Amino acid sequence: MSISINRRKFLGLSLGLVGSAVFYEGYRLNESTGAVIENSQISNSSTPVNLTWPDNQLMPTFNGPQSLDVATLVGMPEDQQVMFSTLQGLVNRINPQIYLLQDDEEGRLTWLEELGTQYRFFSSPWDLFEVHKDVLRGMVVYDEDMLDTINVATTFSPIYSSIVVSPKLAKEVQSYTSLPVRLSLVGRYNSAIEAYSLSYSQWKKSVSRRIIVGISPQVAVSLPPVDQNPFFGEIGIGGMSIEGPYSYVANPFLRDYCVAVNAFCLWLDPLNASQNDLFGNIISGQEPNSLYMGWFANGSNGGENAGVELCSKNQLRTVASDFCTNLTVFSGVTASITPQKMPAVSSLSNDIYITITFTEGDNLQYNEHRLRVIFDDADRGSIAMNYSIEPLLIEAAPNILEYYLSASTPNDCLIAGPSGAGYIFPNSWPENNLADYLQISAGYLNSIGLNVVNVLNHPQGQYIPLTAQEGLQYESIVNPIGILADWSKMNSVTTLGNNLPVVTGLLASDTVELGLILNEILNSNVATPAFYSIGVIAWNILPTDVVQTLNSIPANSFNVVRADVFFALLRQHLGLSQWV
Repeated sequence: MSISINRRKFLGLSLGLVGSAVFYEGYRLNESTGAVIENSQISNSSTPVNLTWPDNQLMPTFNGPQSLDVATLVGMPEDQQVMFSTLQGLVNRINPQIYLLQDDEEGRLTWLEELGTQYRFFSSPWDLFEVHKDVLRGMVVYDEDMLDTINVATTFSPIYSSIVVSPKLAKEVQSYTSLPVRLSLVGRYNSAIEAYSLSYSQWKKSVSRRIIVGISPQVAVSLPPVDQNPFFGEIGIGGMSIEGPYSYVANPFLRDYCVAVNAFCLWLDPLNASQNDLFGNIISGQEPNSLYMGWFANGSNGGENAGVELCSKNQLRTVASDFCTNLTVFSGVTASITPQKMPAVSSLSNDIYITITFTEGDNLQYNEHRLRVIFDDADRGSIAMNYSIEPLLIEAAPNILEYYLSASTPNDCLIAGPSGAGYIFPNSWPENNLADYLQISAGYLNSIGLNVVNVLNHPQGQYIPLTAQEGLQYESIVNPIGILADWSKMNSVTTLGNNLPVVTGLLASDTVELGLILNEILNSNVATPAFYSIGVIAWNILPTDVVQTLNSIPANSFNVVRADVFFALLRQHLGLSQWV
């Protein structure tokens, strides 16, 4: 079904045009910000609209979508993509009704069609204004010469019930609608630090203390864009580099969710001393066990380690999600979650046991996009492999979690991404409060049937083994059958607590490295039985690549098993108690 509405019909909207220097009755000027504020419609509450968010949930549940208005953003100017993403958040925080299509690698319609929700296509996202005009109170204008104001404007969007626009786009919107400029950030700040510091100081009581969001104001795109993606081209996902030439454009991703949950939106570099200080000051105001969503500046150049360490010290769980789309729809979907079951385990043999794990499971946008491509691979399920996922999928996108659970074959093992429910470094988390993190994580893992945990623990980029106390807490609270610890250049097997096997693994970034690792193991003349964990970089490798690489090794060299079976056999070998 489709509809088409002439945008010039918007002239009939009746909000009363307010120019940037014109004030009408019913509005006032906030002298400290210069904001145009409608007295009866300013939000002073940090509680999102119409969301269910009990204390025992790390993420809110949105209302269930009854029907969806679908439009594509592919090919649109980036400032319009930002605008429509914030419109989506303003609408969906009340009732999820807007679903926006990006050129996602799993397919634009893949998740939409599997929702089973009635939907209609709009020929232009501009037509969404006519249908959802009652939600909007105006516009917040960002400064194109200070692009961090895109994030400041995103923070202000739910407070002002206003879409985020560039100065040029504001004029275009006003030529079609009567939406007023509620706040202009043009020329207001001299630096990113000033923008985030002043906006947080003023509005910290009006933003969520349970979720804070880090989004880059810009995203890298290849030049020229590839044919399949007329706007974004090849995107630098999650801080990963792309081959140039490339340019930077305003980043629309995750802004619907940020708006809907009233999150403070920032982009501060944990490797920059002054920015790191402000970063720490801001997140220290969040509740313990709250979430830091999005990602970190300089993520692939040390920002990940520094950021996760800083968040862990402040008891925030990092949830990588910087390229997520439509979470404001997925979070309201009802799904049937059947916990994963462990298969029967055969007797121990004198074999070289190998378990192979696709990394990146802490990453919600990986779960939404790349993991679906991996699951659609023809050779997935032909041999035993592990796929790490973010346990918070059960709240962020239960429909996506349901798909992975139901589509899994007996050879597919889902495991918890680092280091439980939300990415932390256990060594950096306050020692007296680690049990709280683990207790909450245990509930999520048990609900999904995840009995293997991948634990990363490398502040400053250096692997630190779990302490005896940390191992005992994982064992007694989470009760995994085993822990896959950090990926490194060596394989090691240790036991923590009373009966908890911990294995560090070797990491392959491509099929060449995977082949080298397998041949090195084969030629090591190791005493059997032997146990090796291998991680493969999920961005670069598919199940077919793993199968083909294994087929290049002499037959029957290895016994490749899923992670839970791997640890059950390892327990037999080490004389540990059977896991229950």
